[in-house]
Amino acid sequence: MLRKLTGSVLLWLVIVTAVSAETFNAILISLDGARRERLYSMLAEGKLPAIKGMKENGALVEIKVEGHQTETGPGHAEMLTGLPKEITNVYTNPKYDAIPEGYTIGERLEKALGKDNIVTIMVMGKAGYMGSRSPVEFTESEKGEWWGNMTQPYINAKKNIDFWFGDDYKSADLVAGKGLSLIQRFKDQRFFMFLHFKDTDSMGHTFGENSPAYEAAFTIEDAWIGKLIEKLKELKLYNKTLIYVTADHGFDKGQKTHMDAPDIFLATNDKTVHKNGTQADIVPTILTQFNVDLSKLEPKLPGKALNQ
Repeated sequence: MLRKLTGSVLLWLVIVTAVSAETFNAILISLDGARRERLYSMLAEGKLPAIKGMKENGALVEIKVEGHQTETGPGHAEMLTGLPKEITNVYTNPKYDAIPEGYTIGERLEKALGKDNIVTIMVMGKAGYMGSRSPVEFTESEKGEWWGNMTQPYINAKKNIDFWFGDDYKSADLVAGKGLSLIQRFKDQRFFMFLHFKDTDSMGHTFGENSPAYEAAFTIEDAWIGKLIEKLKELKLYNKTLIYVTADHGFDKGQKTHMDAPDIFLATNDKTVHKNGTQADIVPTILTQFNVDLSKLEPKLPGKALNQ
């Protein structure tokens, strides 16, 4: 009788686990140019309540940028593909080409889960090396002035991602506002969302990493993270949604540059994350939570999941 009861309980657990695995979402948020040490100091001062809550109820681990310059273009290319610059074609901010079709995390999820089984969303806060334009979309005037390749990195991803909002410059208010509206819209569907907040980077370049403006941008971004979490809780989606907050690169201490700024972080409500790693480890970490078999991916991801 006990053996039979135990078997029934195990079967129930398997069913519950399988159902749960089919219902969770993920949101990846980039705080462009967010320096790890500045994040630590602001957490200690109680200035980042949303990220503090993620640290206390999930994890905050240290991430290192390796294999490319600490710039926005290559940093996001690796963050969103898990692949090195030699494969993504995004070498530096001015030197880039199209990321091959199917390589971004959103495209990987659509292929693994079925395009009709997940809604994919990308909201970019910058253009150019974060853009999706082709050479034919440039005016003659732009062609004479443009400093980068006119075939932009996300031209292929844009074709496959369900909802792409990019190719112009947006504040965190606009990016997060769009995110909130889309969470409401797709509350009854499975989704993966990427949100790019540019404010820390912009204020760092303008006023310096040690400026009140840089810290203010940090607090604004943290406040929007808090509002996104509140919306998820309001819709009873929070327990089904994994949130990952990271950066493309850090900032040079006390400077307006990020020439040598590889120290970033990953804050998350994902309780399974338990170790430090590199930027290449972010994509495999998220994909494993969607039960994607990393061994079957081509090209292979060099990184390792931070929850294994």
